[in-house]
Amino acid sequence: MKRFREVSPSLKARIAGLILALVVLTSAITEFFARGRLSSAADLAAGMPVNRNLSLLAAISNLLALTLELVRFPPHGVNIGLGFHG
Repeated sequence: MKRFREVSPSLKARIAGLILALVVLTSAITEFFARGRLSSAADLAAGMPVNRNLSLLAAISNLLALTLELVRFPPHGVNIGLGFHG
């Protein structure tokens, strides 16, 4: 992280612009070529049976992660809340 701070602001802005252009290009391609062919998560999960214990474990894990992020508990500078819910 220390080396990234030494990079000039204009280079950081160019990298950010390149990433933004990549995101816009990817979403445009997806919008034009895959429209209507992709299923949403709600459509996929609508008819599937769900394991109650697994669902409860996922909910508790997300609640724990959000709590850790809320109290800003980063052991050794690592945000462990991201490990729970991505």
